Amino acid sequence: MANIIHEAIEEYRNQNRSGGGALAGQAGDLTEQLERLEGLRDRGSITQDEFEAQKRRMLG
Repeated sequence: MANIIHEAIEEYRNQNRSGGGALAGQAGDLTEQLERLEGLRDRGSITQDEFEAQKRRMLG
Protein backbone atom coordinates (compact mmCIF):
# COMPACT_ATOMS: atom_id res chain seq x y z
CA MET A 1 0.00 0.00 0.00
CA ALA A 2 2.81 2.41 0.83
CA ASN A 3 4.17 1.87 -2.68
CA ILE A 4 0.88 3.03 -4.19
CA ILE A 5 1.04 6.23 -2.17
CA HIS A 6 4.63 6.89 -3.09
CA GLU A 7 3.80 6.25 -6.75
CA ALA A 8 0.90 8.72 -6.53
CA ILE A 9 3.21 11.28 -4.95
CA GLU A 10 5.81 10.81 -7.70
CA GLU A 11 3.15 11.04 -10.40
CA TYR A 12 1.85 14.26 -8.89
CA ARG A 13 5.37 15.67 -8.68
CA ASN A 14 6.10 14.74 -12.30
CA GLN A 15 2.88 16.35 -13.52
CA ASN A 16 3.73 19.60 -11.78
CA ARG A 17 7.45 19.87 -12.52
CA SER A 18 6.83 21.67 -15.79
CA GLY A 19 4.18 23.91 -14.25
CA GLY A 20 6.45 26.48 -12.63
CA GLY A 21 7.51 27.44 -9.15
CA ALA A 22 4.10 27.94 -7.58
CA LEU A 23 2.91 24.50 -8.60
CA ALA A 24 6.15 22.92 -7.50
CA GLY A 25 5.63 24.43 -4.07
CA GLN A 26 2.11 23.05 -4.00
CA ALA A 27 3.41 19.61 -4.97
CA GLY A 28 5.89 19.77 -2.10
CA ASP A 29 3.13 20.73 0.31
CA LEU A 30 0.95 17.91 -0.96
CA THR A 31 3.81 15.45 -0.64
CA GLU A 32 4.38 16.48 2.96
CA GLN A 33 0.68 16.24 3.75
CA LEU A 34 0.43 12.78 2.21
CA GLU A 35 3.49 11.60 4.10
CA ARG A 36 2.05 12.90 7.39
CA LEU A 37 -1.24 11.22 6.60
CA GLU A 38 0.59 7.98 5.86
CA GLY A 39 2.39 8.25 9.20
CA LEU A 40 -0.91 8.70 11.03
CA ARG A 41 -2.25 5.59 9.35
CA ASP A 42 0.89 3.60 10.09
CA ARG A 43 0.72 4.57 13.79
CA GLY A 44 -2.94 3.60 13.96
CA SER A 45 -4.16 7.15 14.56
CA ILE A 46 -6.49 6.90 11.57
CA THR A 47 -8.03 3.91 9.85
CA GLN A 48 -7.20 2.72 6.35
CA ASP A 49 -10.62 3.94 5.19
CA GLU A 50 -9.99 7.41 6.65
CA PHE A 51 -6.57 7.45 5.01
CA GLU A 52 -7.99 6.52 1.60
CA ALA A 53 -10.77 9.12 1.86
CA GLN A 54 -8.33 11.89 2.74
CA LYS A 55 -5.89 10.83 0.03
CA ARG A 56 -8.64 10.92 -2.61
CA ARG A 57 -9.71 14.36 -1.40
CA MET A 58 -6.13 15.66 -1.55
CA LEU A 59 -5.34 14.22 -4.98
CA GLY A 60 -8.64 15.33 -6.46
